[in-house]
Amino acid sequence: MIFLMKRTVKVILLVFMVLSICAGCGSKKKEAPDDINGTVESPDSFIKLGMYIDAEGPEVSNCVYSISKDEIAEVSFVYNGLQCVFRASTVYSEFDLAAVDNTMTGDMLSTMINGNTATYYTLQPGRVVFFSDSKVNYSLYTYVTTTDAVLNDIINCLTFENHYNERPDVKKQTDEDAYAYAEKIMKVIKDEDVDTLSTMINYPEQLGSGQSISNEEELFKVPKEELFTEYLKGAMNQESLDNLRKTDDGSEYIMGTNYRNVHFRKNSKGEYKITRINN
Repeated sequence: MIFLMKRTVKVILLVFMVLSICAGCGSKKKEAPDDINGTVESPDSFIKLGMYIDAEGPEVSNCVYSISKDEIAEVSFVYNGLQCVFRASTVYSEFDLAAVDNTMTGDMLSTMINGNTATYYTLQPGRVVFFSDSKVNYSLYTYVTTTDAVLNDIINCLTFENHYNERPDVKKQTDEDAYAYAEKIMKVIKDEDVDTLSTMINYPEQLGSGQSISNEEELFKVPKEELFTEYLKGAMNQESLDNLRKTDDGSEYIMGTNYRNVHFRKNSKGEYKITRINN
């Protein structure tokens, strides 16, 4: 009897372990990331990849939007009976998208598209156009060999916009960099460090009092107690850091309260600089 009970307990434990393992497998499945590859409903789905591309016009039909290799946006369409594919990526080069080698031979014809250097490449059969705006790479492929004039007409039907800064990874990195810069601002103001502050300002600078600071020399003339007011120092705290926010138009970051704060943004060199101190 005791032997049978032991066997029964072992069987129950074994069943419980199997069920636990199966339940664990199910949990892992749910945590797996969604597959973004395949057909998508509209070109709006490309924005998370860093661009917006489309083909529109009276001669354009049968548009199909899709994503491949996690990073390639693709618009397949027909232009006046001619099958075409327009691709874009921030990861793959324009040559990779066009599936051709950069041979720099007579097969290539250079031109300009919206201020970007573009190349027309002749295949047998087919034509490829590829260009880049330094962040997003593009390629247009026609399934049959056609003239430059027809390629130009097709290009005029294409829409392509750079949304590189809207990529989730770029936004995350930007937010992390902004947070680090805000930490630096907080320390400089708490320490009343005019020397470091002078290198962080995008001149001319405006203070909350309405005073304009044109250069470092003028900044050093401002008394510390007027620049680093108790109100401003009080607004530079961990709560303000955690609640770092952007202006309504998204052009600048704001650290502090509604009335005592510091504005900063990236300049043309990609460096964060302080644009306003409401002290």
